[in-house]
Amino acid sequence: MAPKLNSYPVTSSLVLYLLISLSTACVSADDYVPPRDDIFAPLHHADLAEFDYRLSLDEHAGRDDAYTAVGRALFDLATCRDISDPPAVVEEDPEALLAYELVRLEQKRRSRLVRRYTETERHPWHASTIHEEFSSPHFFDTEADVPEGDLIEWPDLGEGWPDEWPAPRDVSTRCDDLIEHRRDGPVAEPFDDVNEDSLAAHLVDEWLQTRRVDRAVEHLDDDSPLKPRVQHRIGAHRADLVIALRNDDEAMDAGKEAIAESTDDVLDELQRLGGDDPPVDLDLRAAWLAIAAGDDDTAVDALVRLTDHPDDGVADAARYYAVQLAWLDGDWETAAALGDRMIDGPAELRSAYAYFAATAHQHVGNDEKFFGLSRDALQGRSRDAADPFAGSLYRQLLRELVRFDVDDRTTELLEEFGPRAELSTRIRELAEVAVDMGYPDTARQLAEPLLDDTRDARKLPRIRATLALAAFLEDDRDEFDRHVEQLLHRPDQLQEAIPRERRAAFFAHRDTELARVLRATLPLMAQWGDDPGAQALRQQWLEVLVEQTRTFLRTTPESAVSEDLAELYRLAGRLLDDHPRGYAERVGEEEPSASALVLGTVDMPPTPPLDEAPRPQLRWPEIPSLLLIPSGGVPPDQFTNALEPDSESL
Repeated sequence: MAPKLNSYPVTSSLVLYLLISLSTACVSADDYVPPRDDIFAPLHHADLAEFDYRLSLDEHAGRDDAYTAVGRALFDLATCRDISDPPAVVEEDPEALLAYELVRLEQKRRSRLVRRYTETERHPWHASTIHEEFSSPHFFDTEADVPEGDLIEWPDLGEGWPDEWPAPRDVSTRCDDLIEHRRDGPVAEPFDDVNEDSLAAHLVDEWLQTRRVDRAVEHLDDDSPLKPRVQHRIGAHRADLVIALRNDDEAMDAGKEAIAESTDDVLDELQRLGGDDPPVDLDLRAAWLAIAAGDDDTAVDALVRLTDHPDDGVADAARYYAVQLAWLDGDWETAAALGDRMIDGPAELRSAYAYFAATAHQHVGNDEKFFGLSRDALQGRSRDAADPFAGSLYRQLLRELVRFDVDDRTTELLEEFGPRAELSTRIRELAEVAVDMGYPDTARQLAEPLLDDTRDARKLPRIRATLALAAFLEDDRDEFDRHVEQLLHRPDQLQEAIPRERRAAFFAHRDTELARVLRATLPLMAQWGDDPGAQALRQQWLEVLVEQTRTFLRTTPESAVSEDLAELYRLAGRLLDDHPRGYAERVGEEEPSASALVLGTVDMPPTPPLDEAPRPQLRWPEIPSLLLIPSGGVPPDQFTNALEPDSESL
């Protein structure tokens, strides 16, 4: 009796079988068992229809074992179907169980990547992963082949016979519906309050599946070569999940403590897996997690190794973080050693790096490196208020320059730290820093030539104020009076030409600089001490300041800075032995008997907002494949991670 095959073309091997059966009397179709070739061979050749057929034959013949179940799980993954828990036959085979749980992990990763795409529209969602192929409509051959030659074919009658064998069939996939697929069901604690279809929920599912993979690995023999291979990949992947959880606001709100604990656990795992010479992929993840966990020593160790990364972007980001962490720890030697050259990248990143590296060299006394890195970061750039690190580095640079004598080299240096067209602005700013740091002679040498060179009259009050402060520091009251009078001077003809309501705005530059002079001189005088000579000198200067301010307030009540000047006037008046209380009351003093307290000045080095420092990405791709794909006649430790069909099979 011939076996019946549902629309199955019977080849010459079956014809031979029929001839033998006819010559030996009638035999049962159950005696016919198709030969069992490597059931995974079609999958490796991306022939999904043939792979499905091989699995169907095994399942029909009742010889489906643990690897048939693994194959069916891989088929379901390739066709975007749900994958059930591992059957009992799989639980009994350690290698098959591991392969099965990895298929489930890959399925959960795909769900998470798709969910991330729906939230962030990060395209393509499957970049660098096996799902580029598995989710492509053109990667797999899904059409069943019909062998050529003399065939016997049993017609498909719609109702199967007891001795009927399955036939090849075209495969349909559900991958077109991936974006619409939704997760449902509870989320594990402590994340049970998050939306059940949120990215956080998918991340938690995937995290728990890595633990199932861990348990499967524990069932392997201690000397199994699969162990280190899988542990490396799962450790790296688990690090990716922790990083994603830390970046997910909903997950952090629900389980911040659990995520922090997991961060420490995964960091320990990566260090254990990496040993004394960790591979790059583990170092990248360990560096990021160590930074997040506040483990600076571990982070710097990993970052230093990554400065040799072949990707310049990764190497520069690693160098930046290593210098920054050493700088924050006050380890100037390490920061300077690591920051021995400039990095590439966006201007803001270069500015921040140069600030950390250059100031570290400044701390260890390496002026050449300090000026060199500063030049690399600032050369040709206009200062941008949105780049606070460039501004802080520039001000620190000026603080260093004022320590040198003013000569032609000073101008040459300043030319290198910005656009040529803004050189006069940099000279003026250097003069202002010289006054602030107590170098009046330097300030005067820099500022005086600007009075003749400056074409913009709006900038002259700023220069006059700087020269007035330099004269104050040199105890030169004549020069001080001369420059202050220039600030106070308002020609009658000019005032008559300007409507009263517009005068405050028109003279705002002058008035603001006058207030700046008063605001700077009072604390400086407080530092002179209390000996008779210092007190006498202070009284002389207070008389000058009070008289100048009183005259200004009486004659220009419409000034935009009248309130500030009145406040400074009252403060200076209280410090005078002969206090002009009457006028102070008329300008609005609420408590004429209040005492004045001026403590002095504090030197505050320019420091940028460190919490706004750039955070470049230590880039690494998703792990391409988490799978172990079996192959006939090959031991489990040689199972592949991906499919690599040749062009002919495609």
